[in-house]
Amino acid sequence: MLMIGLQVKNNKPIISVMMNGLNSAKYLGKAIDSVYAQSFTDWEIIFWDNDSDDESINIAESYDSKIKIFKSKITVNLGQARYDAVKQASGEYLAFLDCDDVWLEKHLETQLKIFQEGDNNLGMVYGRSRIVNNNLEKQGFYPKSEQSLHEGDIYKKLCKGNFIPFVSSMVSREKYFECGEFPKAFKHSTDYYLFLNISKKYKVKASSEINSIYRIHDNNLTHSNRILAAEESIKVVSHFLPDLFAKKGLRFQYLNLAVAYFRDRRFYDSLRIILSNNLSIMALKRFLKFFTSN
Repeated sequence: MLMIGLQVKNNKPIISVMMNGLNSAKYLGKAIDSVYAQSFTDWEIIFWDNDSDDESINIAESYDSKIKIFKSKITVNLGQARYDAVKQASGEYLAFLDCDDVWLEKHLETQLKIFQEGDNNLGMVYGRSRIVNNNLEKQGFYPKSEQSLHEGDIYKKLCKGNFIPFVSSMVSREKYFECGEFPKAFKHSTDYYLFLNISKKYKVKASSEINSIYRIHDNNLTHSNRILAAEESIKVVSHFLPDLFAKKGLRFQYLNLAVAYFRDRRFYDSLRIILSNNLSIMALKRFLKFFTSN
């Protein structure tokens, strides 16, 4: 790991903004700009480049000393990259911004206010994100606008599926380390693993304000990514066995995998997952909902 242009500060920032990138030059500037545009200004950016061969490092270096730049010598799993990046953070809280997403100007201010209400049992804050396409045209919301934002003890609901947008999340750095950090071996569902670990031990609160934007594009919409996400989500929830909520949640995770196989036209694999896990009724309801909404 190489450290680039690092200037040591006397005072630690309140928030460390975690940005991990691999050949992220296309969107990186707008993502970083959205941090510099925040109404809350006591932050640092930890930019961890996963051995890119594009202009990512040059873009990051064009900013001031509030961005600390690290470059891996080799490309590693996303889980390892996130794990290594957080080791460099010094803030009391960790906020996560992927290089193709952006924040609105009050994102950090809003999340931090919720933490500062004084609940020592609070481990994480999240909110609803706006979904946009490559041209920043609105595509909807995640979670959907008609869905509730779950708060408090959300572990049971979270076992059934990850409804927390990574771009909207902020966690206590202390509780991040206490709850096991990012899983180094994972390629995709690193955030889900962290969210479940935190929600099993601590309360979660949600902001009703929409202050984050998640960008969908060709790379994150591929069928292979959906299948990998479903497979790793099964591994994540299995980590909590023999917990009863984890057992129930696994049925939903296997159903998600069956749907991912179906969308990839791997119909035999989809049917195999449904039959081997006794998911026929759940699958029928899911597929009926899928076809009637498309």
